[in-house]
Amino acid sequence: MGRTSGQSAAARQALLALLLTAVLAAAAGAAWLLQEIAQRRVDKGAAILKQIRSNKLALYWPDRRQTDWYLIQQGSVVLGWHAIVREGSGGGFRGWEIELGYNQAGATEREMHSAWNLNADATDGTYQSRVERRGQPTELTQIRLQESASEADQATVEVLQPTLALEAQSPEPRNYIPEGVLPLAIRLVAEGGADAQFRMVFDDIPNSHKVVEFGSVRISHEGRGRTDQGEQTHRVRVYYRGWGKHPREYELDESGKLISIVSGNVRWVAASAADVAKRFPNAPETVRRFAQPRPATQEETPRRRGLFSFF
Repeated sequence: MGRTSGQSAAARQALLALLLTAVLAAAAGAAWLLQEIAQRRVDKGAAILKQIRSNKLALYWPDRRQTDWYLIQQGSVVLGWHAIVREGSGGGFRGWEIELGYNQAGATEREMHSAWNLNADATDGTYQSRVERRGQPTELTQIRLQESASEADQATVEVLQPTLALEAQSPEPRNYIPEGVLPLAIRLVAEGGADAQFRMVFDDIPNSHKVVEFGSVRISHEGRGRTDQGEQTHRVRVYYRGWGKHPREYELDESGKLISIVSGNVRWVAASAADVAKRFPNAPETVRRFAQPRPATQEETPRRRGLFSFF
């Protein structure tokens, strides 16, 4: 009887060990699969950037100035406006984004200005943003993508955050997406039905310890849809890791033009310049005044001139 009981206990232990081994193997397999899927997204992001740089930006964007307008809505309430301006510049491209958000009493709650400048293949450029929120210090961020001197060297990304007295510099990740190129990457993901992942610098993430704190942007094609008028659209979801924001749902028409963005209960909806001006009469003048290049001053050093040439 004792021998039978001992044999049964040994058999149970052997079975338990076998089950634990199977569970560990399955967990390791699942972890490997998840890592493999994530790596494929990174590879796809790097491939999209390589495609953009090989084709040059001029293949995707017209050289003439183009301004896209959006109204910011929360339910039936219009809370502000957003404008995206882009134009050719010396063989490359430059652009501006302006957004003003208001509370229901009509007072300005948030004002955002950003400007970027890229060479023809988006391997070298500058970016600067200025964000003002009611009752908070002005947030300034400047980014410099510095093209490598030779193919053997790696490009660098430099980030300055004067408000926080922070400066950082790191090698450019192979799937790093320069400021100004994200809308194009979203369009190419929509056209190809892809799932791609990129590295990016988020304005409101402190870059401490002199190392750039790259965030992660995953862009996933979510299928097709239709507008209220019956026109076919692409639906793309963008996940931001390291920014702490809601995923954003983008809807683009067949030509790749952005129709709307949804983040939580807030929606950016494409509108005409006349519609925006009707609600916000100062909007056209604000864009005209801001969306102009400013020559560098004598006080700006050559290394930083590109970072300070917009505001």
